Amino acid sequence: MKNILDKNELNSLKNCPLFNDVSIEEITRNVINVGWYKKNYCKNSIVLDLKDDFKGIAILLSGEITVNIFYENGDRLPLRYIKPSEVFGLSYFLSSDNNETLTFITNTTCNVLIINEDSLLKLLKSSSIILQNCLNYMNNRIRFLISKIIFFNLSNNQQKVCHFLLNECSKASSKNCCLNLPKTTLCEYLGIGRTSFYRELNVLAKKNAIKMNNNGNITIHPEKLIDILKGKYS
Repeated sequence: MKNILDKNELNSLKNCPLFNDVSIEEITRNVINVGWYKKNYCKNSIVLDLKDDFKGIAILLSGEITVNIFYENGDRLPLRYIKPSEVFGLSYFLSSDNNETLTFITNTTCNVLIINEDSLLKLLKSSSIILQNCLNYMNNRIRFLISKIIFFNLSNNQQKVCHFLLNECSKASSKNCCLNLPKTTLCEYLGIGRTSFYRELNVLAKKNAIKMNNNGNITIHPEKLIDILKGKYS
């Protein structure tokens, strides 16, 4: 059966970082002409299972996925949450083996577009814009990992919340950020309890480092948050 992308799926691809400044027509022409396939996953399924010996990339068309590290004792550390239009699995493509420590688990039913290694190489060769977008994406992933290293070395919950808020506003290029993730998911991501999370938000508000707005957004004062991260403001 021939793979078909509907309007919503094409819009998801249009919003994918790989296709910045690429028209729907070009996406259709370039992607359709290389090998790809769609796969549907139920909730709590593993995506890109290593047993499949996968090489390539995937783009989430709908749903939500958690990127996890599982330790030998069974404990799980969520690294990030993948939303529609996001690319994932690039490390499978770049690595010479599949000794990958990351596990992708669906939080909802998900629809994923998968491009294998040969097809991805054809796609990158077909467009200098897509190639540049891919390099930009890789650079952003490196910056994300550096940010995570910093996060894991923060000494207390308040600094973790400060770091998170600064990152969210930086991504939005604004001093306002909206906490789009469900509170339970967000607290799991930060590694702190909900009570502790709200307590730290209230403390930051009292220090005038943030302002809680009625619409659910948070306005930050970057200089004060940075001072807290540096331990200058306790």
